[in-house]
Amino acid sequence: MKKEDLPKEFQERIDRFNKLFIQGTLNTDNPHNFEEDSLFEYEMFCMKEALKIAEFIKDKKTHKALLIEANTKSLYEFIEFLKDKGLKLDDGHSGNTMGQSFSIAQCYIIRPDLIPYMHGSLAPLVGDSGYYDDRSDIPK
Repeated sequence: MKKEDLPKEFQERIDRFNKLFIQGTLNTDNPHNFEEDSLFEYEMFCMKEALKIAEFIKDKKTHKALLIEANTKSLYEFIEFLKDKGLKLDDGHSGNTMGQSFSIAQCYIIRPDLIPYMHGSLAPLVGDSGYYDDRSDIPK
């Protein structure tokens, strides 16, 4: 899947990170955009998996019904419940990629307009500074 194949909110997410990376690396020995960075593939993996989850769940009403039916407080148990229902995800997930993919999927279902402003998928491990993201452009 290429950037152009993603929904517009996801393309805007990549564009925002491109802007942040260009600004953040401009005065370094290695100026580059996000799509040239090693974090890009990690982000793409999480976004592709998020889209699988969001397409499977479909909407807020279904999401709530599935949560009630699953009757679990654990994300991992809920994901296993969804897999038993037919959700197909990549086998190569870490705890972070699964958590981030699910968070992105929930945001896409509930508030797709916020997708561009979510923290980078690896931010829980490298911090927002790893994405050159000072959060100053987040709409109020």
